[in-house]
Amino acid sequence: MKPAASRRPARLVLLAALGVLVLGGAWRLRRWYKNRPLPVPLAADFRLGYNLDFPGDWTNLPPFIDQFKNARALYGACPEGDADCDQTAHLDLDEHGWVRSLRYRDDPEHAYAFVELIFNTSKQRSDIGKPFIVTWEGDGEVEVYGAPDATRDGQARRISFHLPSDTAILRLRKIDPGHRGDYLRNVRIFRADQEQALQAGQLFNPELLAYLAPFKSLRFMDWMQSNTPGRCNGGEHDGEACYAVSNESCEGGRCVMPGKWQERATADQAILFSSGQFLDNKEPGRGPKVGGYPLEVMVELANQAHASPHFNIPADYDDAYVQKFAEYVREHLAPELPVAVEYSNEVWNWSFPQANYAKERAAQLWPGEGTGWVQYAALRTHNLCRIFHQAFSGQEQRLRCLISPQTGWRGLAEEVLDCPAWIQAHPEDESCTKYVDAINITGYFSGCLQDHPEVITSWLAEGKEAALSKGFTQLEHGGLIPQCDGEKIDNLDYTIDNYRYFAQLAVRRGLGLEVYEGGTHFEYPGDNAEVKQFLVDLTRDPRMHDAYLRNFDGFRRAGGRTFNVWGWIAPNDPWANAPSLVDLDHPKYHAIREFAAGGAAAAGPPH
Repeated sequence: MKPAASRRPARLVLLAALGVLVLGGAWRLRRWYKNRPLPVPLAADFRLGYNLDFPGDWTNLPPFIDQFKNARALYGACPEGDADCDQTAHLDLDEHGWVRSLRYRDDPEHAYAFVELIFNTSKQRSDIGKPFIVTWEGDGEVEVYGAPDATRDGQARRISFHLPSDTAILRLRKIDPGHRGDYLRNVRIFRADQEQALQAGQLFNPELLAYLAPFKSLRFMDWMQSNTPGRCNGGEHDGEACYAVSNESCEGGRCVMPGKWQERATADQAILFSSGQFLDNKEPGRGPKVGGYPLEVMVELANQAHASPHFNIPADYDDAYVQKFAEYVREHLAPELPVAVEYSNEVWNWSFPQANYAKERAAQLWPGEGTGWVQYAALRTHNLCRIFHQAFSGQEQRLRCLISPQTGWRGLAEEVLDCPAWIQAHPEDESCTKYVDAINITGYFSGCLQDHPEVITSWLAEGKEAALSKGFTQLEHGGLIPQCDGEKIDNLDYTIDNYRYFAQLAVRRGLGLEVYEGGTHFEYPGDNAEVKQFLVDLTRDPRMHDAYLRNFDGFRRAGGRTFNVWGWIAPNDPWANAPSLVDLDHPKYHAIREFAAGGAAAAGPPH
């Protein structure tokens, strides 16, 4: 046996090793404790919602009974010999946007030949070919251009026609020829079977309300044109798109962007869509408004559909806009309906101009900050949530203010939530979730199918049923397309895992979880007709019903509160939830209706 002195170094080494193990174990224990899964309670008021389809005369989801309210802006037909004529600058409009005379407002010696507007360009609406009527007040001539069967009803101010499956135009001639101030106004274009509803004062298409019945949330992202740039007003690029921090891109003009209360679309105009309203009816040459439908219209739809509105505050908002917006919602939205608000839409997404806007703004605040653009979006979220919470003081239960990290980039999420560049200079704000109520993510899945048409083609060679079976395996679980792995993984299993991941981020910050858009995501840009049809067939297969139910269930079980389905109506389209507004025989819509009917109890107790 070695002497005790010779054994001492060995003991020291052993004790040191044990110490390292203990310290290491303690460090790992602390790390585990910090990151341990926390219980997430199920939302008591789970709701399915809908992203309203893109608006305008091309929509397959006509929102109003009166088609005039959804038309493009009026423009004049320039007379021959007037080389300097502008189609809108000379319009003589009243305070509501009705044309008082064909004579130029700024030069009564000249006049437009006629004034017209486009009120429908959709070729897929469910009411194509159905009987429509035009009525009006005042003195003048009215024509429906594009409808060869249009017939005036004797001396009555009334025209009957069938809605054509092509561009439909309303043309106004000889407006107030007697110069008595009795100009054409209150022009209405409506389906014959909806005349009684219109006369009763109803605004919204009854078929729209019926379609929206299962949904308890309505996201107005597209109705607010959140991904649309502003317009140059004046300068060398007058009328062109812009989304710059400065006005340099308009070269002498101003970039008009939504987010200014005095320039918003209002509900007192002949046309309700912003691009059909002028910034100033006394000077229509200044150009049309931007920003979608009036707030008053959106709140009214939410009230009538009895669904919580979800608003996207414009990227270039000022504080006065947010304050007025919040106050209007507080006073006019049904008190039992909560309201959700978020900053713009997917500001992290370089496909949209607001991402570059945020990048330029961030560069001014934090030069060289690599994640500046998403931190800027978080800062703006922080600010608008602060204003909304102040406006809803004492009624906070009515408000859900949302922050939106990029769902597909988990590593960036905490930069968005904590916005360290801002907090470093403003430690009193603690984080950019100080006034936030929930994290806002996507719930899409595609299995990368749209990215690999060659795989789909090879499957189809084995037969349609075999191809569809493989398609659903890949869509839900992956494994059949090797390239759809790692950072590109995009199946339903991973989407549901994402819910659990973001639920943990949320619960650690005392926040809830929402899905602002979700469903299948088949964005195939190619021209292979077989591949396109395969993606459509996949969505129309009964197994899609089960996939949608599983997606909703996975989100609810993760503690999510609101899931807003991506909205689209069109025949033979993989994005669609229904072929038309009245043909609702689609697996996606069946799943939506079924899950919505069961509410939070649809999937039973959590595992």
